[in-house]
Amino acid sequence: MPKRKLQAIWIILIGVLILAFFLFGIRSAFKDKLLKKENSGYKSHPGGGSDKGFAFIELFTSEGCSSCPPADELVAQLSKEGRKNVFILGYHVDYWDQLGWKDKFSNAAWTERQQKYITRLGLGSAYTPQIILNGVDEFVGSDRERLYRDISKYSADDEHEKINISARVIKNSVEVNYQAPQLQGCMIYFALIQTIGSSQVKGGENHGKYLEHINIVSNLKSVTPGEKQNQVNFLIPSDFSLAGNKIVAFLQRNNDYRILAATECAIN
Repeated sequence: MPKRKLQAIWIILIGVLILAFFLFGIRSAFKDKLLKKENSGYKSHPGGGSDKGFAFIELFTSEGCSSCPPADELVAQLSKEGRKNVFILGYHVDYWDQLGWKDKFSNAAWTERQQKYITRLGLGSAYTPQIILNGVDEFVGSDRERLYRDISKYSADDEHEKINISARVIKNSVEVNYQAPQLQGCMIYFALIQTIGSSQVKGGENHGKYLEHINIVSNLKSVTPGEKQNQVNFLIPSDFSLAGNKIVAFLQRNNDYRILAATECAIN
């Protein structure tokens, strides 16, 4: 074959290869852009579609645990999305308080509540951070992928009960009036919520860190449906500011701890 003809063939082959690489690069860039857009949309809209149901998130956390700040940050980011069918409660347990830092938001009652879940779910022991979702699913509190996936699942479930509540201040107490289904084998819970809290940690695993929290459970009361005159009262703690805080109410079954209904309201 003449040398000039052979050179022409090589030039054509090289040109074809360059064109192929160029087209492949465009396709990859487009695919990456599309995936980035999809992931961004997923993070911003965890429900994905139907919001008929609700997701009830109970985060068991502690300022004494170095693994907890990422979980607190995760639920704070979720709260900023403004989803009306997502409820977040932060329970600060007390079993970290003897390890160098006492969490001022901690309460032995929240440790007891977590332990009931641990027993019901057949887990070996309690841990933090832990999320209990709708009373029946549990996972590590900083697991973003699992959290958003389960929110999507429960948001699509329209089979749930309804609760209506209102709250007002009367002298030194908060009066909560409610309407709820008269279901046997259930309890209605009312949580007095401090929506924002923070600490400059001076000991323990988070020494030196400034920690912020949302929807901290300050007090929790329960009644049996039909037991009282559709009213619950909270004494206002001396260190509790009513501004911006709220009441969260939920209906929970006694046997499997499933949350059947949830709502919240501002304190007027």
